[in-house]
Amino acid sequence: MKLQNKKLRNKNINRPSTKAYDRLAKAQSIAAIAASIAIPLILAVFGFLVQQQLASHGLKKDYVQIATNILKENPSLQDKELRKWAVQVLDQNSVIPFSANLKRVWRRATR
Repeated sequence: MKLQNKKLRNKNINRPSTKAYDRLAKAQSIAAIAASIAIPLILAVFGFLVQQQLASHGLKKDYVQIATNILKENPSLQDKELRKWAVQVLDQNSVIPFSANLKRVWRRATR
């Protein structure tokens, strides 16, 4: 009899109370629902931000390509304002900015 009582006490010690168990089960259910909603939302926002960044870089690349094509052509056959625009585009989108001396040379060439 004592052995059975000891086993029953051990079972009761290891088993949580029903109220605590019910609260834990509710918390797990709420956490699972929240995660199933939050994860797709977070992925959608992150994907949108990455897509915006890629589109912005692609647009900058296109403008730089247009500007370099303008500057490759003969300056005497082009409008000076167009060349100024091309230099500004390259200056704004360049990782290494133009030096002050190079900007002066471009300004002289476009006058």
